[in-house]
Amino acid sequence: FADVKPAMAEYFCGAATLTPNLVEGLEMIKGGRDVAPADIASTLSKLNNTRVFLTAAEQGIYLAEISGEVTWVEQTHRVQVGDGSGCGDTVAAMLLLATVSGATPVEAAELANAAGAVTVSKVGAYAPNPSEVLRMLGS
Repeated sequence: FADVKPAMAEYFCGAATLTPNLVEGLEMIKGGRDVAPADIASTLSKLNNTRVFLTAAEQGIYLAEISGEVTWVEQTHRVQVGDGSGCGDTVAAMLLLATVSGATPVEAAELANAAGAVTVSKVGAYAPNPSEVLRMLGS
């Protein structure tokens, strides 16, 4: 898993999974603002021959597989935003933890959406605990 910043992307060639956000994804493909998130994810996956979880804030996560299949995992957890600090890190960490625990890519994205919603509802960088994520999943 690589939560890569565009300027450093060349150093992560061969990573099994990339987790950029929309802005980073656009920069990595050198695209204009009118590129759809699914197309950004798909292009990144093709360019890097890897799975991509493109995080798109309140939209959710666009999952692009090496096969070319793109799945939108909608962010269904609506919360009052406190602060976005650390949200991307929380999502990347949950994607990794869920994947190594045996979750499918879609399940990992669903868990990451829930964890991200908990984090963004707090002020300052915040690491949600398992019970908070489970409560968010239940809401």
